[in-house]
Amino acid sequence: MTQRIVIKTKMTEAKSQPRRIETVGYQYHWRRIISAVCVASFGVTALSYGVFTSVYADEAQTPMNVPISTVAMPSSDMIESAPMAEGSVQSTHIVDSAPAADALTVQAEKVVEVTQETVGLEKSAPTVALEEQIPTEPRITAPQNALPSQTQFAADAQVASVALNAKVDTSHISRAVLTSGIENREPINVLKHLVEPSRFQEKLYFFTEIKGLQGEVVQHLWFHQDQLMADITLPVSTPRYRTYSSKNIMPSQTGEWRVEVITQGGQLLAQKSFRILAKAP
Repeated sequence: MTQRIVIKTKMTEAKSQPRRIETVGYQYHWRRIISAVCVASFGVTALSYGVFTSVYADEAQTPMNVPISTVAMPSSDMIESAPMAEGSVQSTHIVDSAPAADALTVQAEKVVEVTQETVGLEKSAPTVALEEQIPTEPRITAPQNALPSQTQFAADAQVASVALNAKVDTSHISRAVLTSGIENREPINVLKHLVEPSRFQEKLYFFTEIKGLQGEVVQHLWFHQDQLMADITLPVSTPRYRTYSSKNIMPSQTGEWRVEVITQGGQLLAQKSFRILAKAP
């Protein structure tokens, strides 16, 4: 007789049981991360400080290596004339340079530089031999206030009127010319009594040819409205001597002008009066 074995199993559905959800968690080592960041920041800061410090040190050291040069100014003695009242002569500075230079520099503030050049006449007649002229520095004195000129021709002077408002002592003056320039030791033109501003540029020249005064000294006096503006001393070194003086004319210095040539003793040799016209508006 056979036996039957019955095995019973209980099956449960998977759906009936809740599903477990597995999650993955990460754990950060924050202490290590913060430590690494701090170390990196400190390293970058130290590197930057070292770089900038070396750059600034180079820049600060560069000017110290540059040699400092100084320019020595030559010492000079300056003589300045005291300022005068309104309408008087402007002040002139006379500077004497070092003895080796042997030069005289004259600088005028508002008025004029007075320049001149003296030259010897080559030969005027076959029977008269002229000595070779040696250039000399004329002595120039600062302008001063002056009353109307009282100089006169000598009693025995041979006075002649060579042009309008121009008189010369022909025994000592061959030529006396007001001109706007000098070229080749001669005046380039002859200005008349009325002088327009367009006829000259900044300067006027007074040219004179002197005879019979070798070894003496003459002076050119420039007057503006009876005020002495310039006194120029010119030594005469040859029997026949050509010389001239120049005067800067400011635009405001219009009106009556006069140039006189006198000896060292005050004897009048030549006189030229002229008028500078104002510019048309």
